[in-house]
Amino acid sequence: MLNQETAKAARTDSGYILRAPRRMRVADAVAQYMRVPMGAGNSVPWDPLVAPYVIEPMNCLASREYDAVIFVGPARTGKTIGLIDGWVIYNVICDPADMLIIQMTEEKAREHSKKRLARTFRVSPEVVSRLSPNKNDNNVYDRTFLAG
Repeated sequence: MLNQETAKAARTDSGYILRAPRRMRVADAVAQYMRVPMGAGNSVPWDPLVAPYVIEPMNCLASREYDAVIFVGPARTGKTIGLIDGWVIYNVICDPADMLIIQMTEEKAREHSKKRLARTFRVSPEVVSRLSPNKNDNNVYDRTFLAG
């Protein structure tokens, strides 16, 4: 039997699309909503004190004063978690919009999607609640959220 959507349910489910974006700094939103997977099913909230030097560039990502943010830093110091994964979380929760992440190769894109984003989404309850329930909407290269 077909499962039909009622007008009331559609209005309830889509009401957040019409709301104005949340006005929070990117680093504050990431600290509040993002959990960092640690392995073995464990996760911890993102801590801005682990890599305090990425806070200012993170906040510049949503600023209208800048057209681009360029950050150069050493390897394995929290750049990707804060500046890329955190920016994705911010856009999913606070300012829903289409987003494209480009990696160097298809293999790197697959790795980032499966090992970083998918795991981060899975352990961050606010993000999980916004993922599209349709199986075809979420695969290695594409993620669709309720906001579109």
